[in-house]
Amino acid sequence: MPVKKQQSLDSAPSKDVDIKFTVLICILLIATIFRFFNLNTAPPGIFQDEAVNTMDALNRPGQVFYQANNGREGLFMNLIAFSFYLLGPSIWSLRIVSAIIGILTVLGTYLLAKQLFKKDFIALLSAFFIAVSFWHVNFSRISFRVIMLPFVFVFFLYFFLKALDNIKEKINPIYNFIIAGLFYGLGFYTYTTYRVSAFIFPVIAFLYWLIFSKKERKVFFQGILVFIFVSAITLAPLAIYFVSHPADFFGRSSQVSIFAQENPIRAGLTSLVYHLGMYNIVGDCNWRHNVACQPQLSWPTGFLFLVGIIISFWIIIENCKVRKIKLEKFLPILILVLCFGATLAPSVLTYEGIPHALRALGTVPFAYIFAAFGAYYLVEKLKDTKSNKKYPEFFNLLGMIFIVLVAFWEYNMYFSVWSNSPEVKGAFGNNYVQLQRVLNKIDSNINVYVIANGQNTTYELEGMKFVEYEGKNFNYKPRYNYWNDWNRNAIAISQGSPVLSVNRLGDKDAYKSIKEEVQRLLDEKKPEELTLIINLKNMGDDFQNLGDNISDLYQTAKDYNLKNFVVIINSNEEILQKIKNSLSQ
Repeated sequence: MPVKKQQSLDSAPSKDVDIKFTVLICILLIATIFRFFNLNTAPPGIFQDEAVNTMDALNRPGQVFYQANNGREGLFMNLIAFSFYLLGPSIWSLRIVSAIIGILTVLGTYLLAKQLFKKDFIALLSAFFIAVSFWHVNFSRISFRVIMLPFVFVFFLYFFLKALDNIKEKINPIYNFIIAGLFYGLGFYTYTTYRVSAFIFPVIAFLYWLIFSKKERKVFFQGILVFIFVSAITLAPLAIYFVSHPADFFGRSSQVSIFAQENPIRAGLTSLVYHLGMYNIVGDCNWRHNVACQPQLSWPTGFLFLVGIIISFWIIIENCKVRKIKLEKFLPILILVLCFGATLAPSVLTYEGIPHALRALGTVPFAYIFAAFGAYYLVEKLKDTKSNKKYPEFFNLLGMIFIVLVAFWEYNMYFSVWSNSPEVKGAFGNNYVQLQRVLNKIDSNINVYVIANGQNTTYELEGMKFVEYEGKNFNYKPRYNYWNDWNRNAIAISQGSPVLSVNRLGDKDAYKSIKEEVQRLLDEKKPEELTLIINLKNMGDDFQNLGDNISDLYQTAKDYNLKNFVVIINSNEEILQKIKNSLSQ
């Protein structure tokens, strides 16, 4: 079905150009607000993967690949390191990297949609949808390297398609091929799923080869060689690393692959159904990624996405029915479909935690371009109606109301529903954040330690020292010196000092009795250089009250000139006894 020319936004006068530019700036401003507002407190804590990324950025910058935590491409950690160098380590400087990348992705989505369809309406609406998208906003505010994937992918595609169009327009394409090659190579330093998505490049190149003349193919061949050369140079450091460490190439991907399942075909089909349904039916149920099980797209954009998908396939099928196929007529739509499939494929090939919003993040720009295309199709249909011709202002008003409602819906889902959810606070260790903010205000010669959960996977937040349990013994050393601003060097919690431990359920009504017992035992024993252990079992949800009471107990330890103050949260009796034994040696 041919799509009619748009008259309003796509006309050429300079006044209209100024309006389009102003609209784009407003969209980027909205994107900035959605990604920077309360960046320190939403998400309400720091996830352990963010902590690991931070420590790598602080202590091991400059690596192309980091082996810890299932293996991670190094570009994102090095950008964090640069942010820390400029701004100093903090939650804000940690997450500003993701936020800026997210904003740039909005711009890249606009440029790509404009390059594909040559329609300002589709380009601007695509940019707006991703600017306010809960899905994309969420990952733009978490320090996960996956946010780099859609950013690199949209800019690679934009410059690559621009270079190919330059050939048709008889414009020198070399500079665009160089930039495209740079982004294509950098993509391999972002996130594992890019390795599969990147196979879209030869497919697009082949499609353009089919429509080029003999003379154009010569320029095309030269441009592709430049593109491959720049890509290879960019990729070389990572490629050399993988040659030396081949096992790291697969790493996490081999663990979650459908091919690791007993029946890969069944697992693949199941994964496909789940991931296709995530956009409009049931989304990711992990609170860290989504409002649990809610569709990844809000209802208005989700509906437009379906319209865009259906119309796109219909156009492709209709054009393929004719005897002599004219590829140029539906090439932009075909490329959009192929790119969506290429970025979705890596998620479909995994079976853990499906549907998985993080692994499917690369599809986000294309999903919203589909939605914008669906809206464009409906608007063009509406233009032919008598009602629109009679009351155009009314329908323009409806369009504005729609835009406002979409923005409000997405804002409310993130900043009101998701950010304040107890599940999200738990996922991001908000209880530990509240505790460490109290403890970081402490100024004393007493060593303060926190053992969280008594498990192997403890980590540190903003200077609070966590220790880890290794094998049969506790290793009392800082697992991470998280912000490098904690001046109490931890070598061992105790070196032969007496141990006093108090065990209580960690509900808010127990703190008074804990303090009374601590004071009674201290008065009774009158110790010198004693280690005080507070073991809180089944800690409640009153996080601020926890911090206040721990601070009060610490003041008691300080008044008695104790050597060490230890807080153990949700530990078990076996681990507690190991701690006691180790401290008493």
